[in-house]
Amino acid sequence: MKRLILLLLLTVPAVFAQTYSYDLQLQLSKQMPWPVEPGEKVEVTVTLQNIGWGAAEDINLEIVPKPPFTLLPGEDRIKNFETIKVGDSVQESFKLYVEPDTLSGDYDLEFRIYRGTGEIYRVEYLQIRVVGEPELVLHDANITGASPGGVATLKLNLSNIGTGDARDVQLFFSPLPELIPLLTSGAVWLGEIPAGKSKQAVLDLSVDEEAERKTYTAILQLVFKDEEGVERSKNISLGIPVSGEADLEIISIEPDWNRERLEIEIANKGSASASALEAELWVDGKLVGNDYISELKPNKKTTFSFPLVLHGDAELRFSFTGPMLERKEDSKSFKLDLQPKGGNEWIWIPVILLVILVIWFKRKRLKQFLKS
Repeated sequence: MKRLILLLLLTVPAVFAQTYSYDLQLQLSKQMPWPVEPGEKVEVTVTLQNIGWGAAEDINLEIVPKPPFTLLPGEDRIKNFETIKVGDSVQESFKLYVEPDTLSGDYDLEFRIYRGTGEIYRVEYLQIRVVGEPELVLHDANITGASPGGVATLKLNLSNIGTGDARDVQLFFSPLPELIPLLTSGAVWLGEIPAGKSKQAVLDLSVDEEAERKTYTAILQLVFKDEEGVERSKNISLGIPVSGEADLEIISIEPDWNRERLEIEIANKGSASASALEAELWVDGKLVGNDYISELKPNKKTTFSFPLVLHGDAELRFSFTGPMLERKEDSKSFKLDLQPKGGNEWIWIPVILLVILVIWFKRKRLKQFLKS
């Protein structure tokens, strides 16, 4: 019995030493370049160190690249080390490719450590720094009120379609003699625009009363910093059409008794033409008729003709193409209360009868007087 216990005491340390004697730790030694940009190659050097109290033999170090990383062709995925003595370390390098649409960030790179073809001893994750490039573009622009003597409002949607964040973003509008920024002096602070995100800048511009009806080219300057703190700038050209708005008003409403038509005169009191202008007359919720004119220029008049209607709650609905080729709608409401032609002649009938009666009565009395 004593011999059995002694044998067990001698065997257990040997098994323990064989299984757990080494302790391997993996560290990132170098990343070239650091940081790496999307679409570039990167070389990662790692150090595998034995900090245990026994030698490590037949050790495999396997890299398991996952998006956004790809191992370059010709690179070995598995590195083998025959022996790593206590306190010793070994280094190996792996060359990878970073996908071009990778956003800025720290990405995990997986490594597996195991002995021979056995089970995985340890899984380690090392972080690789990727820093993208910001790219700001004018996604769209909404311009309203750009008419001579008015105030134009610019709503500019800026998008960062790059792979890195844009920081401390500022937008500057270069004034034109006809277009002068209000309040902000042409500068708008936008702050940070992360990759894949958008922000809107709003500018109010005073339009000179003598401004021509044309498209003015303005320069927008974007000033910002990338993630490394390097200041960058970009100029964007923007066309600002100054054309005004059509303003349709009813001037007169007259019946044409002979043709049995209702003539409605319209004036354009705005500063832009109304093209492809169609007018519909609705009375008591029913469509009476429509009329059309190809263009009504500013300060000009035209007359629309509809079937004659004498009474009812009327609405004249307009549909036309504005200066920006957008389709617009407008309407004017009024009340119809027209008298038919000759409709008041019946009033004179009693008067005439009364006159005839008076004359007859006087003549009768005159005859009686003469007889007497």
